[in-house]
Amino acid sequence: MRVDNRPVVAVARAERGTLIQWTVARGIAEAIRKSYLHIEAAGIVAEIGRDEAGVPLREGSFVHGPKPDGRSGQLLLRLDDREARARLEQAAAERQRTERRVEVAQATLDQARQQHERTGALASRGIASRRAAETAQAAVRTAEAELEAARAEVELAAAQLRQAEIGLEKMTLRAPFDGRLSLINAQVGDYIEGASAGSHAVREKTAAAILINEEVFEIALNLPWPAAKELVPGQDVLASGSAEAVWEAATEGAKHPDVATGEIWSVSPSIGLGSRAVQVKLRVRGGAIKDGMLATVWIAAARVHNATLLPESALVHSGDKPFIFTFIPGSSTVDKRQVEVGLNNHTRVAIQSGAEDGELVVVTGQHLLDDGAAVRLAGEHPSGAGNVSLAAGAGNRPVPERPR
Repeated sequence: MRVDNRPVVAVARAERGTLIQWTVARGIAEAIRKSYLHIEAAGIVAEIGRDEAGVPLREGSFVHGPKPDGRSGQLLLRLDDREARARLEQAAAERQRTERRVEVAQATLDQARQQHERTGALASRGIASRRAAETAQAAVRTAEAELEAARAEVELAAAQLRQAEIGLEKMTLRAPFDGRLSLINAQVGDYIEGASAGSHAVREKTAAAILINEEVFEIALNLPWPAAKELVPGQDVLASGSAEAVWEAATEGAKHPDVATGEIWSVSPSIGLGSRAVQVKLRVRGGAIKDGMLATVWIAAARVHNATLLPESALVHSGDKPFIFTFIPGSSTVDKRQVEVGLNNHTRVAIQSGAEDGELVVVTGQHLLDDGAAVRLAGEHPSGAGNVSLAAGAGNRPVPERPR
């Protein structure tokens, strides 16, 4: 029996397509609109707001911010405001008193002017004395001064009323925008104080509530310079809390319900002195991203269209030069050929020269081959060439190892 000593190889077909080179990293997602809400006054909590169903607000409740028609945002909590309301009522009463004083002063001035006109007319005919006319004129000046003083009191009372209104407003906390509550740190009967400065951790601990808008999230990355130097604002981004979900979306080119999409927002022009890294900020929407989530992100750092694509495993290297072995079906031999490699995503490579669309290229078993060697395809019966069996190649999209 004749023994077939030909090396066994697997092949894949070169094809044209689009290749994306991904940069993979991880970072913490944070809502773009996130507010640590503090009530401006100090006092005892008298009321917690309710949602549209009448249920007391809690973590996860959706609340509405101010409306275009001027309506205030939804009430989140209210302090005991009895003293503030009493001050407001007192200020309102004082405003009414000063307004009445203006009315009286205006009436007095009108009367003084009429008297001055009559006295002046009588004096011009010699019926009234000059002294009487001067007295009437002095009364007009006194009434004008009294009116000005009354108007000043009205302005002062109005300012005090507005101050009392602001004081009352400070006793309530309202939603500044539409969003979802991620924390309510108060209950009815609790004594709380006003705003305090500090780190995110301190603010989260002392905030009366935290409100987030879940439409857009920002993810900050610290990348080494070699990984960041090709990144620019606007490049496409995929992000998810599930590494497997973002892997599927990136490698299969299909939408995934857990994967958010977006773009690079900014790339720092400097390398951090402490981190020795470049800060890159991404903004993403949709998917199942949550505030504070550790997200896996894939950035489309480079892209080439209509390129000849091969599996990365097709490449063999001799020194610093890459080669491939092409399979010739009619003769069952291989041809060693030098290629020029373009973009590489560690799974597939774009070949700039040295390979043609549709050619069969050896992807396993190259270490046994020389130029012109006769080979046998994996799965082929030793007695003949049989059908060409393609290994995972450009045509069936080999992908990186699935995350675990």
